[in-house]
Amino acid sequence: MVLPQSMMSSWIWSGTIKAVAKMCRLRLKSDTQYESRVIANLISEEMYELYPYSLSALMGKHFPIIREMNRDERKRALERSKANHTK
Repeated sequence: MVLPQSMMSSWIWSGTIKAVAKMCRLRLKSDTQYESRVIANLISEEMYELYPYSLSALMGKHFPIIREMNRDERKRALERSKANHTK
């Protein structure tokens, strides 16, 4: 069915974070059509709000929220790791 001009539409989109990151990387390149870059930018901003660490890793960007673990966090992570390996 053809939508009349100026009619709002919406859709539900599913996929993995990896697939969304790949799409955003491709569509945010400077040689991509402007409208595609605008949509990809909006999608990447929304995904970053939902999954900041995962999207940062997949997009290859280093956002300032990712920091080194302090001594106590590192110690707890090592203890959890040892506990999981002994099970």
